[in-house]
Amino acid sequence: MKFFIDLHTHTAMSGHVATESVEDMAYAASQKGLEYLAITDHSPSCVGSAPDSYFMQLQTLPKELFGVKMLYGCEIDILDTEGSLGLCNEALPMLDVAIVSLHTMTFEPRDKHQNTDAYISAISRGIVDIVGHSDDSRYEIDYERLIKVCKQYGTAMEINNSSLEQGSCRTNARPNDLTILQLCKKYDCPVSFGSDAHGIGWLLNYRHILPLVEQTDFPERLILNCNKTLLWETLAKHKANRQKFAK
Repeated sequence: MKFFIDLHTHTAMSGHVATESVEDMAYAASQKGLEYLAITDHSPSCVGSAPDSYFMQLQTLPKELFGVKMLYGCEIDILDTEGSLGLCNEALPMLDVAIVSLHTMTFEPRDKHQNTDAYISAISRGIVDIVGHSDDSRYEIDYERLIKVCKQYGTAMEINNSSLEQGSCRTNARPNDLTILQLCKKYDCPVSFGSDAHGIGWLLNYRHILPLVEQTDFPERLILNCNKTLLWETLAKHKANRQKFAK
């Protein structure tokens, strides 16, 4: 299985433990043979992350570094069950990649219906490329309901390697990811593999994802990281919608 892009990575602009620059991440990607790299720093709602003004200027960043073609986006916090986002509307058209996620610092876990509603409310605007790490059992999710909506809007479900690492704060990720893969296969819904790298050492690290793909016999044609046609169609559709949404 050949991967041409890592779709979920962070730089020092995300805060947390990330310390590398865009240039550091791009150089590491070139050393790993990646053709493309997506930088998806945390939205301003996340403590320590960059302000809205940073994301409004993303399109001024280099389109290629060390031979790697660059995409710039955001892992955006969902703030409530209505799908409010932790990034200003004016910044949305600047994103090449839009991931939405639930984080405990900005959305306290609620019941299964409310957690699922939060994702669906954000997705239903037609502006979301990827649902980030929904494999955390602290947030109980109706996966079948969520994936049907993702299929409707052309949004990919993420399989996040960081969730599967020993010591991850996210719980029961492996059985949840198996369920996600099985349902995405059933409903022909795309998935995205994300290293969720907060440093160069984790870039393109899918070591825990690949056994799950093998176990579920998941089709390569539905993996954004392997299927350029599917990826570009997904990104173009939602970027156009983000431009309309921000007006």
